[in-house]
Amino acid sequence: MSAAKQNGVAALWTLHRLGANLYVHGVFGTSILQCAVMSNAHDTQRVLLELGAEYLSQDSCGHVLHASATVGDVQTFRTLMEFELAVLELAAKEGAVYW
Repeated sequence: MSAAKQNGVAALWTLHRLGANLYVHGVFGTSILQCAVMSNAHDTQRVLLELGAEYLSQDSCGHVLHASATVGDVQTFRTLMEFELAVLELAAKEGAVYW
């Protein structure tokens, strides 16, 4: 989580190469990607998405778009759109969130 918050791209790649679980969730259900989003760590967000991070997972505050909206970070929205993630079509699949 610390590497994600501090935009530690090299640390994340090293952890990945060593087989670390980059998809673990914190005590409140927050994913590493959500930590990167809340910290405006754009390079880390990109690496986590390249490695297949769970962008639809939710904690008590929502998923990555909720976190991005909370911190008012447009770059995160751009990154998500670059990866053409299905998060914007979540309503059609789950009926819970409308974007």
